[in-house]
Amino acid sequence: MGGRAKVTPSSGDLGVDIVHTLSNRDIYLVQVKCYKTENSIKFDPLVVLHSNIITRKAQGAYFVTTSDYSPQAKKFAEERGIKLINGYELSQYWLGAKMNWIDAPPKGLMNHLLNSFDWIIEKGSKFLRR
Repeated sequence: MGGRAKVTPSSGDLGVDIVHTLSNRDIYLVQVKCYKTENSIKFDPLVVLHSNIITRKAQGAYFVTTSDYSPQAKKFAEERGIKLINGYELSQYWLGAKMNWIDAPPKGLMNHLLNSFDWIIEKGSKFLRR
């Protein structure tokens, strides 16, 4: 999406971990929770994120978790335009099957593995040259 992303302090972030400002000055907020897969996100943290959207006059928000969301959280987010990214989707971004927050055609697994291998070789050779 371009622009600049700022990570907020780990404590006192008031429910926002990243503030993403686009070049046109639109603001998007991001909340991230690293939970076990069996601990789904309830709607309460989404209420806090939504409050921040209104308070900061943001254009939207994303909530990212390694787990998943309760049905109430999904309904709340859908009604308020908050994009939810669960653990499965997060792994798809990491694997390169999704290129960004907007769905993109998947890259093949073999292509991803070969690109990762090239990156490892490059970094390893730089390390060994020291």
